[in-house]
Amino acid sequence: MASTPPISAADTSQKQQHTITIDLTPYVPAYPVVNHEAAPQLPPDVDPASPQSIFDCFFSDEILETIAKHTNSYAE
Repeated sequence: MASTPPISAADTSQKQQHTITIDLTPYVPAYPVVNHEAAPQLPPDVDPASPQSIFDCFFSDEILETIAKHTNSYAE
């Protein structure tokens, strides 16, 4: 196995080396941290601890029946 000869100072001075620095981190402006307390604005008859009652705010029984009907017909 042949070994490569060592590079002398004269050899490296003949070659120009270029270095490119690329910053890959996107710029994100610093915003002050604002501590505030937030709460969902739910109707008074909705229990915030019940996922079902929150779900019922968005989907009526009629919509759920339609979804079930079409899902079942697709499965056939």
